[in-house]
Amino acid sequence: MKPTNRCPRFATLTVSVALCVSSVQAKDTLQIDKAFLGAKDAWRDVTIFLQDQIDSDSLSLSIAQPFSSIGGDPAPGKGKNLIINYRVNGQPHRLWLEEKYPVAFEVKLPSPEAEEPGANPQVTALMENIASSPNLHSGRLGRYGDLLVYVAMCISLAALACAGLALFQLRQIRKVLTTPRVNRVGEAQ
Repeated sequence: MKPTNRCPRFATLTVSVALCVSSVQAKDTLQIDKAFLGAKDAWRDVTIFLQDQIDSDSLSLSIAQPFSSIGGDPAPGKGKNLIINYRVNGQPHRLWLEEKYPVAFEVKLPSPEAEEPGANPQVTALMENIASSPNLHSGRLGRYGDLLVYVAMCISLAALACAGLALFQLRQIRKVLTTPRVNRVGEAQ
């Protein structure tokens, strides 16, 4: 009987499986903690809007005037900033973008331009301004916000239809009660 050497094949299989497992575990996880768009004393919280746009642990989108996708322009006539605090695999990052023309903001996360929070004193000052801003607008209603608005409108329309039908039925009842009755001979009672 001839001995076979299966160790090299088994070792190759083991290394291949280990590489596959490590590549699955090494996948970056993107999490947006806070995001604000605006200018001095007029900011909009766009955290939920950006969280909704994450696809496969990355984010790539354009935000342009008139900012209808985020609920409108928080600071009309002023140059705006977009500040995003996010994490990749638990590591905190802060991306600061200034408005440009014609597309106001091109967002790509993770970004090589991101810094550690607190590294840029100008952005830290903007974050302090946001925290004390009396005009901080919340963004959309969240992942299902558009659906909730649609459902609320449908319920309102159904309630109006029911009220109209009830009014019609009350008028019919009133008409029957106020109409004189006719007996068999044809004389009114």
